[in-house]
Amino acid sequence: MSDPVPPEVRHTLANLLGPWLIGLVLSSIIFGITCLQVYLYYTKFSSRDSVFLKVFVAVLMIMDIVHITLLTLSYYVTTVDNFGNFEAIQGAPWSLQAQIVVGVFLSTLVQQFYAFRIYVLANKSPWIPAMIVICSLSQLSFAIAYMVKALENPLFTESKVVIPFSTSALAFETACNILVAGSMVFLLAQNRTDFRKTNRAVNTLIAYMVNSGLLIAIFAISCLVTFLTSTTTLIYGLFFFVLVRLYGCSFMSILNSRDSLREQLYKTNTDHAMVTIPTYTDGSSQDQHSQSTKRATESAIVWAKDRSEGTVV
Repeated sequence: MSDPVPPEVRHTLANLLGPWLIGLVLSSIIFGITCLQVYLYYTKFSSRDSVFLKVFVAVLMIMDIVHITLLTLSYYVTTVDNFGNFEAIQGAPWSLQAQIVVGVFLSTLVQQFYAFRIYVLANKSPWIPAMIVICSLSQLSFAIAYMVKALENPLFTESKVVIPFSTSALAFETACNILVAGSMVFLLAQNRTDFRKTNRAVNTLIAYMVNSGLLIAIFAISCLVTFLTSTTTLIYGLFFFVLVRLYGCSFMSILNSRDSLREQLYKTNTDHAMVTIPTYTDGSSQDQHSQSTKRATESAIVWAKDRSEGTVV
């Protein structure tokens, strides 16, 4: 019995639908983790946060939902609506192109937020945050240009025409993530003091920034490499679909980890504690610091009273 599907068509389907499905499944798993993180944030960890941050989290969640919806819709259209239509499968539906801009916009929001936090931690020095903002906005601009060009050339065999836009967007994204992770690690390392508990918290944050930043950079570079080497396939999509999810998930992990770090600092010292994590609400420093404590405060290390006194940290 002869195979009803020609070998070349089978090869094309394997390189398009295979990575597409794997990326969708992995992306959905991380999306579920992000939903849990958001639920925990609003029910347990958001009471002391500003309205802006709560709204910001809501916007990220909405963008995440829109992205996963577009991604699922595009796969449904290709595999169900166009089932058996091998010619139609050769072209990317509009939803697959639109999810790129939505995903990049989500990552841009997170990067802009990190740029502001770095601006605060760096004593309002504008140089590194400005570089992050430029890379982030450049990434978004090239992503929009990519979508416009891809809509004009929807066939996967025509993907080479968008190489300049996709490579530029991914290059700026990688550079932005390296700047964010590197500058955060550098600024946090400067917060080390003679207090062992403070250093433990700083080291924990440094390890987290390195791990999350490295993971995002690996997926961004993998996406760039696979796109350049397998332009007419969707192998690169596997990495991009997961990459988008990592931004929201890692951001929510940072927010939800603040209280656990505070508890470590307050566990054995209920009078005063050194809090070295970047905070997202307004706080007040204690009066009459020593000179070394004052310098540490200026580097984003603040003294805080015991939590039972209600001081916002």
